[in-house]
Amino acid sequence: MKLAGNHYLQVTLRSMIDEICTDHKPCEIDPVKLKESENLETNRENLRQYVDRIFNMITTSGVRCPTVMCDIFFSLRESAATRFQGNQLYHQIL
Repeated sequence: MKLAGNHYLQVTLRSMIDEICTDHKPCEIDPVKLKESENLETNRENLRQYVDRIFNMITTSGVRCPTVMCDIFFSLRESAATRFQGNQLYHQIL
């Protein structure tokens, strides 16, 4: 996966990772670990926005995903479908 996916991940996520590292927006959502100056709801919203954008970048990049990785993901999905075939939550996700 590392060999096949490195370039794909660089192309797909590099700009977002750079933005996250540059912005330094707080994303801690563990109340025990919050700094005094941080707000849980603000941090939760920062994290949600990052995750939404990253998820969108990944899900819209399927045409650039290396074939070998697509094959592995297909196999994982098939295995999960077999393993969790009676699980209603699993089928709602798909």
